[in-house]
Amino acid sequence: MPPGSGTLVSGEVVEHGRGEKILVFHYKKKKQYKKLRGHRQNYSAVRITEIAFDGQSFKAPELVKKEKKVRTAPEGHEAEAHAAHGEVKRSKRPGKKAAAHVAHPHAKKAAPKKKAAKKTKKK
Repeated sequence: MPPGSGTLVSGEVVEHGRGEKILVFHYKKKKQYKKLRGHRQNYSAVRITEIAFDGQSFKAPELVKKEKKVRTAPEGHEAEAHAAHGEVKRSKRPGKKAAAHVAHPHAKKAAPKKKAAKKTKKK
């Protein structure tokens, strides 16, 4: 079909964003030359909703929008919910410092220390 032959395409912009980082590494051996650059490509996601040509029209099916679920803790359980996710609990008393660091609940535990071997006396 030649360009400009009465074809109509309509669409909508879904989102704008940036792609994942791509590392570009230039290297020349024996010349002490190294160069590292990162790049993230901008993009626009477009959804084509209708294509019309020669008196015919083709429409895309409607999208069902999903509702975002928001998790809330029952009343009185806010501190427990935060502690379960490894967040720092703040003290309500002035002058009392909060814990500096709370370990992540799924982090590996340190291995137990080995006991020293018993020494035997020579006769």
